[in-house]
Amino acid sequence: MRALANIVVALFLTLPAIAAEAPPTLLDSVRYLVPITASDVPGAHGSLWTSELTVFNPAAASLPLSGRFCPESELSLCVATIEVPQNASTRVFLHPTEGRDGAFLYVPRAAAFAFTKQLRVRDISRDAENFGSEVPIVDVDSAFAATQRLLDVPTDPRYRALLRIYGPEDETFEVRVIVYPPSGDVPIENRVFTMNGKPTSELALNPSYLAVDPITDVVRAAGHARVRLEVTVVTFFPEAVSPILIWSFLSLTNNATNEFTVITPQR
Repeated sequence: MRALANIVVALFLTLPAIAAEAPPTLLDSVRYLVPITASDVPGAHGSLWTSELTVFNPAAASLPLSGRFCPESELSLCVATIEVPQNASTRVFLHPTEGRDGAFLYVPRAAAFAFTKQLRVRDISRDAENFGSEVPIVDVDSAFAATQRLLDVPTDPRYRALLRIYGPEDETFEVRVIVYPPSGDVPIENRVFTMNGKPTSELALNPSYLAVDPITDVVRAAGHARVRLEVTVVTFFPEAVSPILIWSFLSLTNNATNEFTVITPQR
């Protein structure tokens, strides 16, 4: 799974060539992580969460996209690509695998510079009060790193926190989550977790995944109104051609209003 440069993407064989005569490979595509793929998922306090992925193709020709466009149970019958018409916006429905969230979206590299996308997550039980929050869609090659840092994370018990961590492949490996005071290098809490990964195809359609609440009783007892999070990869595969990289973000949901706030990693 990790020798990406040598993988010929079978799912792309039905795509029209963008700028080359040979069949496209993974190197001909930009891979984006769509972090949340919820569809009418019940949550706390009567909430009902959904995600809305919208893409726009400004080009003069249709744009092929590849990903997991149907549930895991129907994957053998699923189309590998969809076409976004020229100069059109389209809702795209990606699917997670069991026990995980997030999916990858593959865009031909020659067209990716003009491709526009947006992901909105909202509680549809409160449409009259709030239209949700935007969640970033990230380029795996540029946004993933061995260490991710999230700053100014509140410990206020009026909010429920969820740290989501994503790997670039559907592999199992370990990550370390460290909670620090806003300044200083003495940890408040240091925990190691195993990423949930299960290879399902030659092409990585979904990331390995972990969701954890970093604001524990131990963290709150330290007495800091805000803390700093550091997420780093523990596992090293000697045979890998490159180190494991990750991306993460934290969501804060108000217990009274279900309003959703996103904290993304900073460098």
